Amino acid sequence: MSKNQKTLFVNLLLAILLTVSCLTVLKNSNNQSTIAKVDSEIEKDSGKSELPETDNPLATDKSEEGDRHISLEKLEEATDPIHIILEVADVYRYASTDSEMVTQALQGEPVKVLSQHDSWVEITLPDQFNYHGWVQISALGIIPPRWKAANRKIVSVASAEVLERPQKDARVLRVLPLGTVVASYPMTKQGDFTSVQLIDGEQGFVWSKDMLDYQPQDTTLISRAEILTTARQLLGQPYFWGGMTTGGLDCSGFIHTVFKVHGVLLHRDADLQYSNDGVSVTSDELNPGDLVFFETYTKGASHLGIYVGNKKFIHASSSKGVSYASLDETYFSQRFIGAKRIVQQRPNNEEVKMNARK
Repeated sequence: MSKNQKTLFVNLLLAILLTVSCLTVLKNSNNQSTIAKVDSEIEKDSGKSELPETDNPLATDKSEEGDRHISLEKLEEATDPIHIILEVADVYRYASTDSEMVTQALQGEPVKVLSQHDSWVEITLPDQFNYHGWVQISALGIIPPRWKAANRKIVSVASAEVLERPQKDARVLRVLPLGTVVASYPMTKQGDFTSVQLIDGEQGFVWSKDMLDYQPQDTTLISRAEILTTARQLLGQPYFWGGMTTGGLDCSGFIHTVFKVHGVLLHRDADLQYSNDGVSVTSDELNPGDLVFFETYTKGASHLGIYVGNKKFIHASSSKGVSYASLDETYFSQRFIGAKRIVQQRPNNEEVKMNARK
């Protein structure tokens, strides 16, 4: 083979290799475009919210929201309202987990800050008539700006699932206990679900039937039947000193939570409820929904329950949890000290039928 022939052969071989290389690059580019298109369609079809973010009044501007937690350094400088951001926050008598847990506060509950010590903050709880105690700083945060203008909903069932999408088989983001307050807008209702925003900024969907509008209510307009329905949802839940949730309740925490769901705020402890809430009635005047009080481990009112009719009441028993009991039982008949009426209306026929059931 001559020198010219060799040169021609080498140039031809290089041209062939270059052509193959270009075709390979073009093929890969087309494949990537196809994959990207498919990925785009998948992402479009499986978005977290059924509402476009620009149309969703609960949509969060991430740069605006930031971290809802608040540091000790920023606590005194905070101008926005401080709220509980944990699902449940334990409140202690002193700045130590070794001290008595006196109550609990649920996510969305407002607090008033009094002082601080190390990682602890001294607070009062306005929704519990300024009940006093200490929580850890990690339980507190600033509410999102959009939360301030939103409607309030309150969980009205023992527990409500917050779902990623408005579908019954969607992924569960959170499980909220009875009495938890969330934010919503009327236009975000989608079929059987309502779009909600939690106090920490997270968004999701809750079955609409599992929530009620949360606002102060005239006690003459509240249904006794609904009060008893809420109370019965907690039957079987354990007793827990200071507890306010389905994880465990004490007697006065049980009462406080049931009435809060229906827009009525009562004091936190049995003695305070007996002294300050409702109007007194005699045992002969008892109606379903009235509160019955007992003197048990200390002088004065120290235990109570919700009267359901036929001498029966529901209470959070230290030995049986949330359960039925009877005023005719020797223990309670000997310790009964009085009753208070919170709901001022008389029961209607529907309620009479309901209260006749155990």
